[in-house]
Amino acid sequence: MIFKGTYDEQNWQVLSQRWDNLRAQLHGNPFSASALQDHALHKELIQSVLDSAPNFSPLKRAHDKD
Repeated sequence: MIFKGTYDEQNWQVLSQRWDNLRAQLHGNPFSASALQDHALHKELIQSVLDSAPNFSPLKRAHDKD
């Protein structure tokens, strides 16, 4: 249980952000899930970066099948 306005709330917010960043790094995503939600207005720019990011997966993306 976490009460608003306490150190625990701040601690969990920081921990949640770090988990998002770690998941993004481990899975090769340039943006964390929270960053994608926070910057929804810049969808075209974000999509451009995602499309140009290297993909090391053995499974090909739809546009890589040329």
